[in-house]
Amino acid sequence: MNQSRETLYSALFALVSSATTFKVASRRVRLLNEVEPSLLPALFMQQVSETAIASRTTPGKYTLRVDLAVYALADDASPSAAPQLNTLVDAVEAALVAQPQTLGGLVSHCSVAGEIVFFEGTLSNRAGAIIPVEIVTT
Repeated sequence: MNQSRETLYSALFALVSSATTFKVASRRVRLLNEVEPSLLPALFMQQVSETAIASRTTPGKYTLRVDLAVYALADDASPSAAPQLNTLVDAVEAALVAQPQTLGGLVSHCSVAGEIVFFEGTLSNRAGAIIPVEIVTT
């Protein structure tokens, strides 16, 4: 890996946390019901895994996997927080689909990779999504 892990994770966090106006953005993940309503919308980032791709002729490449937890809140009159959540997910995704997203030239590419999982509280005015992201080193 040409860059330190922390350099890559920090670059990703800086990119996605500035994608829209989050009241809280942290690399210390909290569950949706643990976040005070006054702190929503919120973004949390969690390192998930790394896969090394060995090569005999070049330095090895890595795929780093990250989960982004995005949380939203609707006002009490709204039937769902899904509209607010969809706007947040769109903003994060837009930051990652800049073609090609290389985190400022640090990596080969960085993008949403896999199933985005949504969850809505049927008895509350909160909703969340988990966005899987892959960073592929050069």
